[in-house]
Amino acid sequence: MSTYLDFFNRLHRGPYSNSGKRSLKPPAFSKEGITNAWAELLRREITALYEDLDIDPCAYHGPRQKSRNPHEAKLAKDVAQLLYPSPSHSTLPALIKYHHDHTLLRRTVVAQQTIVEQRRMYRSKPTLKERILTQGPWDEANGPPWRLDGVPAYPMPVKVSTESSLAPFFDHLMHDGGFGVDGPGEKIKEPY
Repeated sequence: MSTYLDFFNRLHRGPYSNSGKRSLKPPAFSKEGITNAWAELLRREITALYEDLDIDPCAYHGPRQKSRNPHEAKLAKDVAQLLYPSPSHSTLPALIKYHHDHTLLRRTVVAQQTIVEQRRMYRSKPTLKERILTQGPWDEANGPPWRLDGVPAYPMPVKVSTESSLAPFFDHLMHDGGFGVDGPGEKIKEPY
């Protein structure tokens, strides 16, 4: 995510410098300058939002009215007044519109970053063709250590039945499966 420093960096078109050294302090702005800068950035990004263009990630960090910081809440109120001027002296309609659009901007930035991350992850995954090619050609002499003809087969242990337990089955087979009834047969209860 971008930070306020990135925002001020883009605003000045370069890194902050004091006699050639990089400074971590943003340049000193007047209160109106900061308000106008945020209003211009958010106006541009709200327009891009409704034209289906990419949103600058700095818009995610725009001032919010529900912030714990009272200066940021005041800044949000001032930016809302610049973006949505109203004829009445009430700031509520402007704040409602600003909050709605800023929430949309934040959601869009998060969605954009999710899509970028998914595309990056998708591009970094090797395809099936790449995975097969990395294995190289089959080398039978230096093949895998396991056997290629399968596991050895062992016979299943069998317990042989007695003649008396198989007598009803053989009787059934001697009568062609009909228990001694000639013809198509009749419904009877199965003896087993």
